Amino acid sequence: TITNATQGNAGTYRVIVTNLGGSVISGSTTLAVIERSLLNLLSRVTVPDRGSVGSSFTLEGGSKNILIRAVGPSSTGVTGVLTDPRLALINASFLPAAANDDWGTPQTVAGGPAPGNASAISAAIASVAAAPGFTAGSKDAALLVTLTAGTYTAVLDGVGGAGGVAQLEIVDADTGIWPRVAMLTMRGPVTGAKHLIVGFNLGGPVARDYLISVMGPTFGYSPGVLVDPV
Repeated sequence: TITNATQGNAGTYRVIVTNLGGSVISGSTTLAVIERSLLNLLSRVTVPDRGSVGSSFTLEGGSKNILIRAVGPSSTGVTGVLTDPRLALINASFLPAAANDDWGTPQTVAGGPAPGNASAISAAIASVAAAPGFTAGSKDAALLVTLTAGTYTAVLDGVGGAGGVAQLEIVDADTGIWPRVAMLTMRGPVTGAKHLIVGFNLGGPVARDYLISVMGPTFGYSPGVLVDPV
């Protein structure tokens, strides 16, 4: 395991293994150091009545701690807020991975312990400076989960089928260290004069290229698809 690597460590290496019988040397391998990564994605979205919105993300390189938040009641200055948001996390096989309704209550995690609780989530929010913070006992929802490499989708809806405005966030709770978040996406409604606005933060000192794309017609199977996105 190589830790605390910087760009100065990048290059070509060989590995030598030695015991009492002698030594062997490997072929050459290249070490690349990624010093900039996606830290989070957030969007204020309108959850339709009896509907949902989703955000997908891909992890590369191994397991990682991810904080997912659905901010409704803790929002300020928002008209028509989603009063009781709920979160579900599914994996690439469309199987449930985790769920939460009310961030102060235990989350459920498929196939293992549920590490997230109110104190752990509060600490994670503080460590990544997520805003706004949660009010104790509020109906906001959150998940703090350790996930293996792969693609996941967070689904936000309202308890009882209620709709409203909420902020959906996917946050790298390990603050950008490897393994990394390689892709973040948001699917939500664009209605009338309302835009879908998505923000993201980058970490690290090195500039990198990012692809930002909007898919409407590509979702040919989706009802009500946006036929000409900008």
